[in-house]
Amino acid sequence: MRKKNGFMKLIAMLTIVIFAFAIILTSCDNPTGRSEYSFPFIAKAVSAGLNHTVAIDVHGLLWTWGSKGYSIFQDNGSTWYYIQNYSTPVVIAHPNGKLWASISAGGDYTVAIDEVGSLWAWGRNHIGQLGDGTLNNRYEPVQIGIGNNWASVSAGTSHVIAIDTDNALWAWGSNGIGELGDGTNGFENSRHSPIQIEPGTRWASVSAGSQSSLAIRTDNYHPLATLNGTLWVWGVRTPGMINGWSNTPHLIHHTTTWTAIYAGMEHSMAIREDGSLWAWGNNGEGQLGDGTNGFENYRSTLVQVGTDNDWLSISAGERHTVAIKADGSLWAWGSNRNGQLGDGTITPQRNTPIRIGTDDDWFYVSAGRFSTVAMRTDGSVWAWGNNQLGQLGDGTRTNRLSPVRVMITP
Repeated sequence: MRKKNGFMKLIAMLTIVIFAFAIILTSCDNPTGRSEYSFPFIAKAVSAGLNHTVAIDVHGLLWTWGSKGYSIFQDNGSTWYYIQNYSTPVVIAHPNGKLWASISAGGDYTVAIDEVGSLWAWGRNHIGQLGDGTLNNRYEPVQIGIGNNWASVSAGTSHVIAIDTDNALWAWGSNGIGELGDGTNGFENSRHSPIQIEPGTRWASVSAGSQSSLAIRTDNYHPLATLNGTLWVWGVRTPGMINGWSNTPHLIHHTTTWTAIYAGMEHSMAIREDGSLWAWGNNGEGQLGDGTNGFENYRSTLVQVGTDNDWLSISAGERHTVAIKADGSLWAWGSNRNGQLGDGTITPQRNTPIRIGTDDDWFYVSAGRFSTVAMRTDGSVWAWGNNQLGQLGDGTRTNRLSPVRVMITP
């Protein structure tokens, strides 16, 4: 294993050297430093945030594109926001030279786990969402704590939920409506560093949305046990709660049959082991996929999406949903005002799932606020929808109504 890691690091270093050398060559011929040449981006992980995208390539290097951050300045008493952004992928170096293992893009910030299990974060930190114990924005990765036992992490709009290698649950960041699950709520109870949620329990997967959190809990301690489990929700849009929210994890389905979850900004999705797809929350633009739309069709309990039982993975944006079936086909529904469904139109909304193209080699998909990014089985990365801040990574600021390939341009 040590030899393999050393070889992968060597490959990663060579990739950086080749990339830098290409920049030098193109700078000599072109004062702008841009090249007329580009090459495909091949990834093993990708995540779409509010206005930016992050990905890990096959060598373990981390790349980002879209919104870089913001500066605030005053002009005659008015507040203005200046957005810095990249329209093509740029490398984010690991401070200690390690390779990256997993990533999650949130609202103007990113969290990532490296190859040794250490947790890192960077970006906006106005309410402690980076988890470094401060409220300081970070412009490069900072380590969260000193442990190297992190297994998975999910970044929401302003809060983070994570699982360590002992399957314990942790949370930090905004806690306005109890989305951390620690029994408190209110922004004054936001947490600036990780706190454990319900010690003694074991969790298989988590998803942080906008003021809501989802998790699959499994208390089976057998090392070969399935990762399926019971479905839990806290924060806003908690089914079964009279007031519609909870500040502790709330069981909404007792059967141990849940395999995948995703918390969007206004709605949530989940998949059972029989391949059926379920939804709840706001449905203003048909994002639940149950054939209806309008805020009057808000669902406070789980509803099944169609009758198909071959759903494999799911992702939810602000008001749109994207999913992949077991046969590798890609599907989308909900708001399409920015082309984020990828069906080649700007039809305002779709109330039921529609297939995107005819390809059957889709491997993973991630919904941003008004855009979508996906990977094929060959590792190629594709994006579509809103591109105002360069979040599609195609070198332009042009919205795309169907998938375009993400390229690296030295």
